[in-house]
Parts: sequence; structure tokens; C-alpha cells
Amino acid sequence: MKSAVVEPRRICLFTDSLEPSGVGVHLALLIEGLAAQDCVLHLVCPPTAAAAPLIARAQAVGATYHSLTVRAATDLADFAQLVALLRRERIELFHNQIGVTWEGHFGTLAARQAGVRAVIATEHLPYVLTVPQETAQKAMINRLLDGMITVSQEAQRSHAASGTTRNGLVCTVPNGVAPAPPVGRAAARAALGIHESTPLLGTVARLYEQKGHRYLVAALLTVLAHHPGAGLALIGEGPLRWELDGLARSLGVGARVWFLGARDDVRALIPAFDVAVLPSLFEGLPLFMLEAMAAGVPTVGTRVCGTAETIHDGETGLLVPAHDSAALGLAVVRLLDDPTLAARLGAAGLARFHAEFHAARMVERTLAVYGDVWARTARITAAPAHNRRDHRLVSPARAATLAVSLVETLALLSDYLAG
Repeated sequence: MKSAVVEPRRICLFTDSLEPSGVGVHLALLIEGLAAQDCVLHLVCPPTAAAAPLIARAQAVGATYHSLTVRAATDLADFAQLVALLRRERIELFHNQIGVTWEGHFGTLAARQAGVRAVIATEHLPYVLTVPQETAQKAMINRLLDGMITVSQEAQRSHAASGTTRNGLVCTVPNGVAPAPPVGRAAARAALGIHESTPLLGTVARLYEQKGHRYLVAALLTVLAHHPGAGLALIGEGPLRWELDGLARSLGVGARVWFLGARDDVRALIPAFDVAVLPSLFEGLPLFMLEAMAAGVPTVGTRVCGTAETIHDGETGLLVPAHDSAALGLAVVRLLDDPTLAARLGAAGLARFHAEFHAARMVERTLAVYGDVWARTARITAAPAHNRRDHRLVSPARAATLAVSLVETLALLSDYLAG
């Protein structure tokens, strides 16, 4: 029998990230999928250069973009505009996309201040907070959510173990990516200016400590000992650019490491790689590994949160310990030495992409979460008034104190949260 509960259609997607790289790709795919379901969509995010591709893709499918930065207690004007927007557009579901655990607090507060019926958040990384005060703040904010999504099972376990989530409200929806564009190895190599015969390993990631680039640069020593003509392509930008360049030079491999910077044609370049490598120290569920699998490129990753759920070791790719350059290099050599194994792992990875990590599957699973949360909030709002509390947190006058600090803002909520 069909449920009488109507799925939410008026949806606001929100991120306060200034550099929505992986989050931006995920959001764009989700918005495109929701648009196909005739949802009325609104995107709220800061107007940064890094957000431009996300904004363009959202607008291309009819989503309305709102240029608001709501990430700190000093963003009072934009906070007030967001609250007014959510009320004016009669938003039914607010979906907060959180790139790092300490982000997103004020988006959730605004949604509750506006009286949005269903408020959920997607955490794109495992739980990483270590300061007790930050953990206490996170727990208070999470109590305002009607549901939480994590992008991997291990990430879900880390958030549950943190003590900041409510039982039964956290679920996992793995990331998904679109199918690979029809670009072959030769065309991809031509775009990079790399000879057809060069053994090429590559990675796509921002140049941050989390991504473990230094271990991959060091691993190239092992690879070059077996394949002297090999090269390493690093696609991405970040604060470690010159430090990594210096490391490569100090190891004597500088001439074989190619820093390609940020590219908007990444998907068309991945087929150039003989091996796609991700040496991360931790992940949520890495999009680059999914994109490599979608292109049929064999993968090597570290046995960390997210990546270990993406790659089935020895079946769809190879896993090695994090922080281990020697193991990383030997895994790459193993695939370069054995083209049959590389081809088998690449084909198996492609099959796993279609079965588990297609963007359409991610959208389908997210819609199921929306439906569950919508049904649950229907039961809450249908309860007698004396058995529930109003979603409105504080009066407009008291909300003005959001201009001070998150700690003081959360103090305003103590009465509400005490129940």
C-alpha cells in the first residue's frame, strides 16, 4: 500500500565550505539527480572561485543559487537572510553538506530557526574532533538534526563512537560518481603531453597533509628502480605544493614528478594513468578512487577509512598500509610488472563501480533517506502539542546574539536542548 506521506519536494542544499572540492562534486551530482525528480531546489554556499563549477551545474538544471556565507557567528546578516529565505521559499527539507566535522553548525541553526520541518546533514569525513569543547558543541548541534548521513560505514562508526550522535538517526549512503567520459588512453595522454610508452602513476587530490602525497613521492624511488622511465602525475593544488616539489628534488626524482595543478578536465585525464594511486591518511569515501574505477584504471590505495571500503584488496585493486612508501611503491610495481593482473583489477573495479558507486545509486539512496526522515518528522509534528517542542529555537531578538560566538550562541539553546 502506498504511504500517505508525501516526499519532500522543496529542498535546500547547503554547504559553508570555501573550497567545496569533493563536496562540490557530490553536491552537483545530487542536485542533478534531484532535479530529474522534479524537486524545487535551492543551493546555498559561499561565492568562492572553488564553488563556481558547483554553482554552474546547479543552475544548469534549474536550481536557484543563493550567494550566502553562513559559517561563523560574525556572519549575522547572511544568517538572517538564510532564515528569511528558508521561510519565504517554504523549504521542507534542509540538507547540510559538511566537508569537515567542525563545519556546518550555523546552517543547521538557521534551518531550525526558520522552522524547516526536516533537517539532515551529510558528514563527508570520519569524526576528527579532539578538543572536548568542540565535541560538546558538535553534540548539541547534532541534537537538532532529524537524520545524519555518512559516506562510509567506517565513518558512521567513528561518528557513533564520538558520542555526538543520536541512536538510530545515522545511516550510510556511499558516494557515487558519473560514468567515465568516452576518452581513451591515447587521447588522455595526448592531453597531458605524456608519451604512450611512459609507465604513469597518478593521483587527483588537493595538496594537503591528509592526502599523503609525500609518501607517494617517496614511493616513486621504488618504482623507478624497477621502471626507470616511469613518471608521477599530481593533479591538484594546495599549500604543500612547494614542499612536495622540494621533497621530490631532494630525493632525486624531481624530473619525474609532474605537478599539473587544478584541472577542470580531470575525468578525461584519468584514463592516461597506468595505475591510480591514493596514499591518504584518512578519507570519507574518496571520489578519485571511484572515478578511476569508473574508467577501468587499476587502483592502489591505503587501508584507511573510506578507501578500504572502496577497494576490495586483490579483487578490485590493491591496499597497503598508510605512511608506508615502500609498500606503496611495491604495489605499483606489481601492477606495472603484470599487465594481466592490472587489466583484471581494472575490469573488476569498473564492475563494482556500476554495482555500488554509480551516481544514480547515490541519489536513489539519498531519496530513500529523505523519505524516511519525512515520515518520521510527520509523526513528530502530528503528536499533541504538549508532547513535542516547536522547531523554532529562539526569538528574532535573541537570535541577534549570534554575532558573538558559537559558544555563546549554543548557550542560548540550553533550555531548548535540556528537554
